[in-house]
Amino acid sequence: MIKRKFFGNFLSLGIMQGLNYLLPILMIPFLVSKIGLSNVGVIATISAVFAYVQLVIDYGFSLTATRNICHNGYEHNDASKITSSVLIIKLLFSLLFSLPILIIYYFNDYVQNNSLIILFTFLIIISQSLFPSWHFQAAEKMHFITLSNAFPKLLAFTLIFLIVKSPEDTWKVQALAFVGTFLSLCISMFFLITKFNFKFKISLPNIKRELKDGFEIFCARLASGLYKNFNVIILGVFTTTVYVGAYSIAERIVRSVQTIQNVAGDVLYPIFSKRKHTSTDFFKYNFYKYLPAIVISYSLGASAIFFMSPSISKLMAKESWEIVNECLRIMSLVFLFGGLNYIIAILGLASSGYSKDFAKCVVMTGVINVFIATLMSIWLGFIGASASLVLSELILLILVSSRAKKTGVL
Repeated sequence: MIKRKFFGNFLSLGIMQGLNYLLPILMIPFLVSKIGLSNVGVIATISAVFAYVQLVIDYGFSLTATRNICHNGYEHNDASKITSSVLIIKLLFSLLFSLPILIIYYFNDYVQNNSLIILFTFLIIISQSLFPSWHFQAAEKMHFITLSNAFPKLLAFTLIFLIVKSPEDTWKVQALAFVGTFLSLCISMFFLITKFNFKFKISLPNIKRELKDGFEIFCARLASGLYKNFNVIILGVFTTTVYVGAYSIAERIVRSVQTIQNVAGDVLYPIFSKRKHTSTDFFKYNFYKYLPAIVISYSLGASAIFFMSPSISKLMAKESWEIVNECLRIMSLVFLFGGLNYIIAILGLASSGYSKDFAKCVVMTGVINVFIATLMSIWLGFIGASASLVLSELILLILVSSRAKKTGVL
């Protein structure tokens, strides 16, 4: 029964993550040919900036709210209180960001020139943040995530292919993507109310608790943006949008390959969170038991990305494939180091209650990357930005491994 539930959830999230990453990958050659690599770079730069906004709105609830809901077993009333608190906080954060964006609009020419792209990117991240994936994950019913996402994403994907025809249509890419994310949100809320007996409950003590519980993960996620999103922004400052576009394509390819890991992690996280209360060495035992298989799997994945890079780059970027190829070959190591980071940090430290330790490691890595990425981008351009991403993942791996050993998680 447990195995059936695991593989069912794995399959559901696998389909959802496949749509999240595979559809944008399939869209890249089309966008490069229709709006140009430079405009792909514009979308990537704006998306990277708003990724920080999403990190704030998401706070740390994707992990802490999941953990709190499934802490003593899923129960509708408690789950409704937690999810209501999370939604209230996210809505307030979204409103708080609206004012500075409006102020910047009146004083910044770049924002005015790309106002529609910025507007719809902001609406996309709000819709994504409000999507109650933590609730479905805690209930271990991930198929509702897939059911909520599948049709809207396919619809948006199809509309982009039908409507986007030239560089002047760049803003329509984000507008149509917003249509998909908003429809997904509406469907998810329908399932939440009809299938999970969700009742909206306002509770100040619950809101305070969720803010407090999510703070360490929030710090870690925010700091992680200093090496996951900062490189795109700093590359845009010191190079052109063409190089930003090439870098973002390469990074998206690597992240899409990491989908399998993310799916498995999302399914396993509630299990590890519950089992830590009955077996303190549960993670340590399983980590060392499967470590050889884990390292071999990630190494093979990184090697596959490296050797298949020229073919993938030619398919994705057409005439600019050589730039993407150089970025992608360097970033192939991100798959190895990043995968090990995820297992030790999220399934290990975070699920065992050491979110604060994890946050400290990420903050240190993020600060270091700001300096590394800036210097290497100035010195080596897109190659330096790609190398700094790999170095940051390696530094984080060393830090989280050391912290896991000190806390007894490893």
